Order: sequence, then C-alpha cells, then structure tokens
Amino acid sequence: MPRMMPLLILFSYLEDAVQAIVHLRMHANQMAIIMNSWEIIGVIYMLLDIAIILTGTVLIASSWNDGSGVVMLLLPRTLRSFAFGMWDYELLLDYCVNVACLLLLLAMRLSQRQADEWHNRQQQQRNLQRLLLLGRICMCCVFLLWIVEKHQIINKPFAVACFIFMLFGVRCKLMASLTVLILLWHCCFQANGSLIFGWNDLTISMQFISSLLSRVAGFFLLARLGGGKWSVDALV
Repeated sequence: MPRMMPLLILFSYLEDAVQAIVHLRMHANQMAIIMNSWEIIGVIYMLLDIAIILTGTVLIASSWNDGSGVVMLLLPRTLRSFAFGMWDYELLLDYCVNVACLLLLLAMRLSQRQADEWHNRQQQQRNLQRLLLLGRICMCCVFLLWIVEKHQIINKPFAVACFIFMLFGVRCKLMASLTVLILLWHCCFQANGSLIFGWNDLTISMQFISSLLSRVAGFFLLARLGGGKWSVDALV
C-alpha cells in the first residue's frame, strides 16, 4: 500500500501534463497574454513546462533522483500559481497542499533509504524531520480550504479543531487517517460537482479526481510516518 501512494501523487502531475498537451493551444494563448508576448512564445513555454513535468515524474518514479524530480514538478506549478493565483488565496492554499504531498513523498523515500543505508544516518534523520514538519504544516491548508469555502460542507469549528491538532501534531497518525475519510465524504457533497453527481466537463472531472487521489495519498503517508520529533506526539 505505501508503494502506491507516490504513484497517486505523481498521477496528479501526469494528468496536468496530459491536459496541457490536449489543450496546448488554449494554454499557450493564456501564457502569451500573461507574458504580453507572441503566441509562439506561449507554445514554447508550455512545451518546456510539459517536458519538465514528465522528466520530474520519471526521476521520482524510477527513484533515480527524488530531490531533482520534486524541484522539477514544483517549478511549473509555482510559476502557474504566481501567474494565476497571486490574488486568489484558495489557489495558493491548494498549491501548498501540492507542495506538502511532494514533501511527504520525499520523506517516505528518505525513511526507506535510512532502513537500507547505515552511513550518514544522522544527517538523513535531520532532513527527514524537516520534511515531516514542513509537510505537516502545509497539509494543514486542507483544513483552511474547508474553513474558507463558500458552501460550508465541513462544520467550521470542527475544521478549526482539525487544523490546530494537525498543526501541533496532536495524535497526528490518527488525525491523518480520519482526514482521509473526511476528504472522501467532503468530495461526495461539493456544491458544484461531486463524486456522486459528477462534473459535466471531463477535464474538470479528471483534475478533481487526480487532486483528490493526491491528497488522500499525502494523508496516508502522514499517517504512516507520523508528525516527526517537532510535534506534541513526540513530546508526550
């Protein structure tokens, strides 16, 4: 099961690349408008974007160079978030969740490497704890998204309590496991589209499913790895 989680996270980025290929002209036109340039510049940008995503995915999937792969996957979404989501806090929170999933993927790979390698374990342990801390904090953005959503599905005080528990790492493994169930429940009753009623647009539907799978995988990894030494769980 843990070996499947990185694949679910990577599926979100592969879906991103496929959508960019299918709608290349539209995305290129959007980027050309943002950059105030010719459409050919937008096409070149999108082709580079696709190449970077696919290369990063291969690097991580093959375990050849996880660190470089994560940087390559984050680069296009970072640029896109600043281009489209500079003034949209929901898009920025969503971006933080994407970052968290990749950080937890790195943490899982590092913990597996620790079990196989004995040299330089102290440095690896420090890096692992940093990744767990940053990953846990960024995953809290899921609860912030529930708090600020217009059509409240999750009770706001409950979402605030979940945010506080996860932020400080209180019963982190249990909270992460429960959040997976709440995520699935939340996705069944969204106002504009859901797992029950579906979307009218295949593109949006695929984005919705890949994003959900990535978040579920991120919380599964957090449930397996725990909150790390900088959490209440480690102190008590």
